[in-house]
Amino acid sequence: MCEQCTKVHETCVEPYQPEEDDCCDYFPDDMEDDPDGLVFFCPEEPRYVVTETYVEDHLCDRHAGQEAEEMADAEAFLEYVGLGTGKVVPIEAKGDTCEFIDFLNPGAPPCEEPASYASIVTQEFLVCGEHLHAFASEEKVHKVH
Repeated sequence: MCEQCTKVHETCVEPYQPEEDDCCDYFPDDMEDDPDGLVFFCPEEPRYVVTETYVEDHLCDRHAGQEAEEMADAEAFLEYVGLGTGKVVPIEAKGDTCEFIDFLNPGAPPCEEPASYASIVTQEFLVCGEHLHAFASEEKVHKVH
C-alpha cells in the first residue's frame, strides 16, 4: 500500500443551500423496480454536499502520463456531469503494480509494471437528509447536525 492510500481517503459533509432545480444525487443500486431500466434520482432537495477524495489507481510512469492527459482533456466535462475531478501524483513505490485498465482494448492483459504514481479522484454529491447515510459514515453525519 502506498503512502497516498493511507493518507487520502476523506469524506467531508457540509450543509448545502439548494438552488433551483437541484435534486438529490441518490439513486438505488437495485434497478429491478423500474421495468424500463431508467435511472431516476431522488426528487428531494439536497440539504448536504458530500465530498469524497480517494486513490482510484496506482500507475506506472507510462500510464500516469496517459491518465494525466485524459484527466486534463475530460476535466470540464467530468466536473459538469458530477463525476468528479482527478490528479496524478508521484508515490514512493512499496510493491504496488500498475492498475491501468485499457477500456479501448478490453482483452488487454494488466500492465503490472511497478507503480510510481497514484490517481486521486475527488467527487461531490448533493444529497437530501434521508439519503445522507448512503454517502457518508455516521461519524461524519453527526458532525454537521
